[in-house]
Amino acid sequence: MLALTNGVLIKQADGCVGLKNSSGRKPVLLRWPAGTTLATDESAVIGLSGAKFPFDSEIGFGGGYGGMPVPGECSSQLWGGVFEVQQPL
Repeated sequence: MLALTNGVLIKQADGCVGLKNSSGRKPVLLRWPAGTTLATDESAVIGLSGAKFPFDSEIGFGGGYGGMPVPGECSSQLWGGVFEVQQPL
């Protein structure tokens, strides 16, 4: 069974993408499946199906928290956790 998370899709100063919610906590870094890309104008994430997920829009995903650390290419100080995106893409 998938966990669900939702919030506003953001790209932080470290260049990594996540969800910000209204709880006031740090945003959650999103770990995307292989093949997910950034739009050429960097305004959205493009899912495996070709669906666009624009930055600064409210979205929701299914997936899960696996207790993974924030990867080295992202600043761990900016993120409150890592959510592995599984659907919809």
